[in-house]
Order: sequence, then structure tokens, then C-alpha cells
Amino acid sequence: MRRFDVVVIGAGIAGLRVAKQASKVGLDVCLIEKNRSGGKYVWWDIPLDLLTWASRKIREISDSEDFGFSVKQDFDFVMLLKRIRQASSKLYERISSEELGRLGIKVLRGAPRFVSKNVLELNNEKIVGRKFVIATGSKPYIPNFEGLDSVKFLTSEDLLSLKKLPKSVCVIGGGVTGVELAFSLSRFGCQVALLEQSSKILADFDDDIGAFVQDLLEKSGVKVFSDVLIKKVYHHSKRRVVEAITDKKKVIIKSDELFLATGKLAYTEGLNLNAARVRFDEDGIKVNKRCRTSSRKIFACGDVTRSVCASQAVHQADVVLANLLNIPKFVNFSKIPLVVSTDPVIAMVGKTEKDLSKNKFRTIRVEFKDVDVGKYKSAEGFLKLVLRGSKIVGVVLAHRFASELINNYALVIGKNIRVLRKIIFPIPGLAQINSLALEKFFRKKNGLKNALLRLSGKI
Repeated sequence: MRRFDVVVIGAGIAGLRVAKQASKVGLDVCLIEKNRSGGKYVWWDIPLDLLTWASRKIREISDSEDFGFSVKQDFDFVMLLKRIRQASSKLYERISSEELGRLGIKVLRGAPRFVSKNVLELNNEKIVGRKFVIATGSKPYIPNFEGLDSVKFLTSEDLLSLKKLPKSVCVIGGGVTGVELAFSLSRFGCQVALLEQSSKILADFDDDIGAFVQDLLEKSGVKVFSDVLIKKVYHHSKRRVVEAITDKKKVIIKSDELFLATGKLAYTEGLNLNAARVRFDEDGIKVNKRCRTSSRKIFACGDVTRSVCASQAVHQADVVLANLLNIPKFVNFSKIPLVVSTDPVIAMVGKTEKDLSKNKFRTIRVEFKDVDVGKYKSAEGFLKLVLRGSKIVGVVLAHRFASELINNYALVIGKNIRVLRKIIFPIPGLAQINSLALEKFFRKKNGLKNALLRLSGKI
């Protein structure tokens, strides 16, 4: 029987964060993983991020011609895949059992199961922990389409298995993953059809964001079908065929590859959570604001609790670590950005219009094309501020550099919009978009003359 201060189950981004930080503060840590370390973050998030980043480079190269450059656009997708695999492998080297061992973490391999609230069984051996952290992540949700069990398809676990760029792909699922994959593959010249069963893609986002992204996809050559009912899936002449109904019409999509981006399920199988008295359902493990489960000495974080993105998982991991050390800390996702890697990139933080549908709110939207620098560089996109009264409660950015710019806006969530007036923004430059937003806010409220006076700080 082995004993540890902390036993972490799952070596994805959340589990690794807890294990490393707990070991650094002197706790005796055991990390259990039945598959390769890294989880969804190393083997899917990083590869897809590189894929979308490379796809945006295509437009940058094309735009460079406007500045006098002459560039021959030859592209080797196989080389890109090789580079992506190298990136994941390099990250994996940092989290190998040997590297983690050097940090004082005991890494064990296998599928653990609880036998009580403070005892695990692993490979016929009992492991006792003063506290446990469940960070087992998620797995792709596979829908029960007719014929799917006899058709070869890809999921988020299979991107690195591609050997070459397929000539055509059918992506089922219009959430963030499906949209990013469809967009990037289309930029590389792949014929892409995107099928979404809801009435619009990015159904959890504000309507204007979904419409904006759909327009981007269609401009890139993606055929977008919404409100789709999948009837059946089958093989025909080495191709995948999807028969569906949309707008009361039958559509048949034939493609070289079929990619399912139909969501994810929390991975709780085999853990025997009932023995540990941990509450869970099909959405995952139930946790409170401290990421503590219904069993006081057991915490959970990451996808197994239905976190939306890696940033949320890391935040949860930090909350877990603090509470492991009896330092009260609570989950707060309100200032954690969410990014959709299209071109332009969509980034948001705080509340959305949909979140505030039952409350009074207003929005201020200004376009980057109206910024001085936008007239000749990176002009596509917009800034949208979601306000309750004069307080900024949400921000949406659509711009090539949105994922880098959004962090600044996280700092003003909950602040009065007038706080932006205290900042002198460099011009020409993208930050001038904030001056346009302020001008629009005060103009709506006070008219043009008073707006200019308020912008200058006179009133």
C-alpha cells in the first residue's frame, strides 16, 4: 500500500498543473495516467492551433503583395503535419515520466478505480491519498447516426493521424472545433462541407458572431448547412457519404474524409465514483466554487467538470491547488477569454448578449476599417462592448490579433467605460478602436458636442 499527500488522476493540462505546483510546494504527489501524458491539450489543442495559425499565414503572404513583395505560394501540407507532430512531441518530452520524476512526482500508469473515499486501486495495488484530484478530461461524443459504425471517421483524437491533405472533407458539428477545422482546411484548398444540427453555427454565441463567422467560412469556400438532420452515413467508391435533410430538402455530401466535431463527454468510466461518494452525471463531475466534489477530500478540474477551454482548466487547477493548501480560492470564469481561431480571430471575455437576454444592456460596436491603420492593414473585424449602464460587462473582438489583444480587455470587465478615457492610445495603431468606441458611447448618450467634451475630459 502506497501513501501520498495528493493523488492526481489524469495527466492533461489541468492534472499536470496541479501535480507540478503541488510538488513544488513540498507535497508528496502521485500522478496516474492510463494513456500518454498531455491529454487533449498536447494532442489536439496545440495541433489545431498550429493548423489554424498556418492557414492564416496564407492570407498574410497574399496581402504582402500590396506592399511590393513578390512571393511564390508553394505549400507542402505534409511538411506542416510533420511540424505539428514535432511540436506536440516536443511538449510531450517536457511531461514524460522521467521529467516529472525529476520534479519529485511519482508517475504511475494504469486505470485506477476508487474503493473508498481515500483509497484507490491501481494494478492490484492500493493507493492511499490524503486528498485526490480528478482531472481525467473528456472524450469525443460519437452520435448514433445510422451506418456510422461501418464508416471510418475522424475525431479530435485523430488530427495527427492524417498523412496528407484530403481533397474533400465533411465536418459534422458547427461548434468551435468544427468551425476552426473547416476554416483552416478550406484555406489549404480542401473542399469542405460543414453540417450543423442547430439553426446556426456557434449556437452558444451571440447571433451576430455566428453570422459573421458563417460569412467568413462561405467566403473561404466552405459550404455551410444548418438545421440539418443526418439520415444516414455510408461508404461508396472509397468515399464517405452523408445523407441529410435541411430546409426540407435532401442533401448528399460525398467526401474523402468525415470528421466528427459533435462535442465531448466527461471521462468518468471505470473510476467507480460511487464508491468515493462523488456526485456526477452525463455532463461530468459536480464541483462547487472551490472545485471540491461532494466528497470533501476529492477535487476535480478540467474537462471532466465540463470546462470550456484550456484556460478555464488551468484556472480550475490553480483553484484546486490553493484549496489543497487550505487557502480559500474560488472559480471565476468572468475574465477568462474564449478564442475561435478563424481569420479574423474571434476573441471574447465576460458576458455576452445571450447571457444578458433577460436584463437591460446595450452594445457599442465599431469597425477596424474605420481606424486609421485599418485603411491599409488588417482592416477586417470589429470591437463590440457589452454594457450594463456604463459598466463594461463583456467584450468581443474580431481581428487577426484578437487573441493577443483580448487580455487587455479582461482587465476592464466590471469597470465603467470611462476608464478607457484615462488611457492615451498610440496612433496610428489598432488601439485607436477604443477611442472610436468611446466617441460612439458618449455620442449616443449626450450628442456630438458633449461627446467631444467628455472625450477630452472637460465634463
